[in-house]
Amino acid sequence: PAHRAAPIAMAGTLDDEAVVLAAIADATLSHANPVAADSSAATVSLCRQLVSGVAWQDALHAVASARSAAVADALLAGLSSPPTDRGEFAPAALRAAVHFVATSEDFHAAVSRAVTFAGPANYCPVIVGAVAGARWGAASIPSADLSHCTSLGRVEVAADKLADTWQSGQAR
Repeated sequence: PAHRAAPIAMAGTLDDEAVVLAAIADATLSHANPVAADSSAATVSLCRQLVSGVAWQDALHAVASARSAAVADALLAGLSSPPTDRGEFAPAALRAAVHFVATSEDFHAAVSRAVTFAGPANYCPVIVGAVAGARWGAASIPSADLSHCTSLGRVEVAADKLADTWQSGQAR
């Protein structure tokens, strides 16, 4: 569920704890395993920290300290060594995503490396896109990387509405 939860991080009308609880609630709609819910909460929390201006390493360590041992281990392992598991179990996808964002110089490189590693139909590249976007900002995403998106107009409208909740002083 982490691959679909990142927009929750941008809900400026929710405080940080409510964002985490919303990600967990969303995850339980489709996954009974609490590790999946915790991975989703970690993804949302990491994105929230990054869009709030927290530095990458600080955000990652803060999120890891608040998550279960399995998810914290996945987050921190992504910093120290390349992933080997292309599986779609949430901690493996999250570990790989952290690795590609941590060891890439920009959004495009992180996503490209994730797609090469896991394939385009895997959850890892989706999580990389969310976290890399939060780390480097929407302006860092090359237009060519969005050319395949058939619903880009709808996504941009939704993103603008979420951004407005931050700009109007409602955020956090």
